[in-house]
Amino acid sequence: MNVNRASIAKSMAFIIEHAEAADKISQIIAQFQFNADTDPQALLARLYLVSDTLHNCSAQVSNAWRYRQCFEKSLPDMFKVLEISYKAITSRLKAEHFRVKVLTVLALWEYWLVFPTQYIHSLASGFYTKS
Repeated sequence: MNVNRASIAKSMAFIIEHAEAADKISQIIAQFQFNADTDPQALLARLYLVSDTLHNCSAQVSNAWRYRQCFEKSLPDMFKVLEISYKAITSRLKAEHFRVKVLTVLALWEYWLVFPTQYIHSLASGFYTKS
């Protein structure tokens, strides 16, 4: 998957249409799509996919609401991978660009009231300092 809106939108539509398998789909995204060996741009694309899915989980599709619950369990691990990737970026400019994009997604989730503020801040905590 690339960071192309059409690609992310197509994937998100598939995910919402197959909401009866929300547990399995969210598990596949979390376990197989988020790993430290993945290119940072691909990780961002996957984060955008999760974000779009969360934004659309209130759709009038049976079981779509379950994605919020499923992703809530796996997001801490996903964000650990994002944090590791962020800290491994050697270019300060690229690292800052990555950090801003991740924090922007979290700000949107806070605005959309997807998760409690404290939960979102815990996901963001690794992006405030770069060791």
